[in-house]
Amino acid sequence: LYEQVCGLYAEDKEAWYGLGEAQFHSEKVADAVTLASFERAVDLDPSFTVAYQHIFDCNGRLGKPDASMQRVRRFLAANPDREVGYRWWVEVAHAAGREDEMETSLAEARKRVTEPRDWYKVLVTAARVSNERGDFVRGRRLLLEAKEASPDDVGFQWTALTTWTAGEMRDYDEVERQFAEMETKWPEQAPYLWEGKFDLYLLQGEKDEARAFLEEIRGSERYAKKAGKFIYADRLLGDEEKFRAELDRQLAHADSDAKKADLLNGVGSKTLELTGDCEEARPWLEQSLALDAKNGWSHTSMGWCQLREGSLDAAAESFRKASEHSPGHSMPRLGLAAVEMARRRPAEAERAYRELLDGRVEARALRWLSSALAEQGRFEEAESTARQVVGMNPSRENKTQLAWVLIAGDRDLEEGVALATEAREMELSMFRDRHLELDFVASPEHCLGLAAVKRGEVEEGVALLEEAAELRPDRSRIREDLRKARALL
Repeated sequence: LYEQVCGLYAEDKEAWYGLGEAQFHSEKVADAVTLASFERAVDLDPSFTVAYQHIFDCNGRLGKPDASMQRVRRFLAANPDREVGYRWWVEVAHAAGREDEMETSLAEARKRVTEPRDWYKVLVTAARVSNERGDFVRGRRLLLEAKEASPDDVGFQWTALTTWTAGEMRDYDEVERQFAEMETKWPEQAPYLWEGKFDLYLLQGEKDEARAFLEEIRGSERYAKKAGKFIYADRLLGDEEKFRAELDRQLAHADSDAKKADLLNGVGSKTLELTGDCEEARPWLEQSLALDAKNGWSHTSMGWCQLREGSLDAAAESFRKASEHSPGHSMPRLGLAAVEMARRRPAEAERAYRELLDGRVEARALRWLSSALAEQGRFEEAESTARQVVGMNPSRENKTQLAWVLIAGDRDLEEGVALATEAREMELSMFRDRHLELDFVASPEHCLGLAAVKRGEVEEGVALLEEAAELRPDRSRIREDLRKARALL
């Protein structure tokens, strides 16, 4: 019908936008065709803002972030004072890996955007993008600046981002405060954070609180829309009977194999994320893929399982399939690079990480790039990269990586020991991704054990390495260093 309308009224922007919407939500229409419809709507009215986001989405699917950048520039040339253009600029620059453009966009917005409410919106967008790349230090700073710029406009999005930032920086008291704020001020939107709150209880070992919270939200009318997110919950709490009943109920209501596959993937992926137990996660991922072989998330989680189990060829194939079915996501590409590290091919892993980053600043990829550089003996570069990551988020994992580089590379034994000691006392991040604790990722105990051996305190070093091996029995690097240390006794 929209095609007919566009044929009759070729200068009607709404008709072209409607056609694009219909195409966008159809699996039968190519993204390039959909993009052309939205492009036509914007050509007819360069200020037609609602069409731009779809243009950016289509360009993202097509791998054309530079085309989106050109569109943003054209919009701002015609509308230099519109805050939405600067928000787009930040987002598109991030997608294109143009860190310089992100800084330029904020600098230009500071000069052009005069209304406090509009400047608040730009800052919140920049904070979200910073969090997405793992730069929680910058994200927190931007959020505080946004609140100062327009305190009356602080709303659900600001509160949700603040919760995310506090969780990653292990400020759990702040997380609880923000959860309470959301539930009081925005009860209709609070369910978007339910999953995070439940996970927080689990990660802190508070199973009774997690169980009470789950029962509380199940009594809410809003729970039905979020029930699929909690299928895994009863299982992790040890109530297999409840879990099976809830899973069967959800599967019965799913109206397609793809939706059933998503539910089963939710069980497998969440089990993997929170426990790191591949044996428990694998059957659910296999069932998910049996229903929908194009489920990119299931392929990704399966790849991490296979990687941890040492099935490197199978892991690489899973990550390749995930990239094929979910081309816009970075985790499969991170997985392929991690396979190269597991194969003891750090130069190939470095190349893969650099291709993934391509000018971007993304904390996890940079941390693992530091590992690849250290494996090649390039400790000065590895240190510089690790320090950059600690500056983005001084987390347990990031401090441990810097400590490892300083100790293994004989860069600064004293600072390395201090960092590893700090990291040993810290909690893992709120969203800790247990399945990503791979063989080449150092642990604080490993760092301290290696440092003790280097200082000539071999007995202490052996004791620490034995502790590291007990905590991480799957890590061959620890076993190798332990064997070498024992030989010195």
